[in-house]
Amino acid sequence: MAANRACHRRFAAKGRSYNSCHAITQSSISGSNHVHDNHGHAKSICRATHSVKLCIFVERHSAMRILIIDDHALFRVGLEGLLERRGITVVAAVGDGREAVQLAAEHKPDIVLLDMRMPYMNGLEVLRNLREQAMKMPIVMLTTSTDERDLVESLRSGANGYLLKDMDPDELVSALRDSVAGKTVVAKDMTTVLAKVVQGDSISASRATPFSELTPREREILCHLAEGRSNKVIARHLGISDGTVKLHVKAVLRKLGVHSRVEAAVIAVEQSLCQKT
Repeated sequence: MAANRACHRRFAAKGRSYNSCHAITQSSISGSNHVHDNHGHAKSICRATHSVKLCIFVERHSAMRILIIDDHALFRVGLEGLLERRGITVVAAVGDGREAVQLAAEHKPDIVLLDMRMPYMNGLEVLRNLREQAMKMPIVMLTTSTDERDLVESLRSGANGYLLKDMDPDELVSALRDSVAGKTVVAKDMTTVLAKVVQGDSISASRATPFSELTPREREILCHLAEGRSNKVIARHLGISDGTVKLHVKAVLRKLGVHSRVEAAVIAVEQSLCQKT
């Protein structure tokens, strides 16, 4: 009983409740009893040797907790299953950036896996929103985009990594663990691009297009213009005000050097800017 109470005192000193610590009471042989707590956080090894009873507490590695943000339902479900099978806990998997920001604050996951192209709030907007709310967990972009500008803007906006959706599942899991450990992770196919950017030899600078100066949101607005949508329809689709859309349209026209939304739409179609990925 004294050893049992000692176990409780030692575990309580670590700030955890523990109601099933047992000591072996044999007096002439050594033995051990392994007990897990209700939350799976730690285990106690209570060992008795003659009249000396010792309690050793060993911390267990808790499962990584992740929030998935991606607007493609089939991809979300598949990714969730893939991660769960590899011992990673998915606290939530959602396709709406606005909901995702709320869930991140509620669940406080160890890491966030974030798509780049989404309606209402795109990946960069979600990323910036999370950082503006002082959320410090690693945020890794998982996307199909190999655009240098997306990579650079993501890292500048506070992303801890930039991965591509066609990567090997085990490599993805390894990258997530590296990110949680404090490393910046970038897809192998993008490391050369990143190196050139760091060295000041930007790929986009050598093949500038009329779209080079557009922000991700402005490019998104331009694609809606190419589909013939009005400002009101665009605003409703993106979850922003008509006035905000109007400002974006003006910026698009100015940067492209055109005078009408029709001209901008024609250029976008001709350059295949808005092809679905």
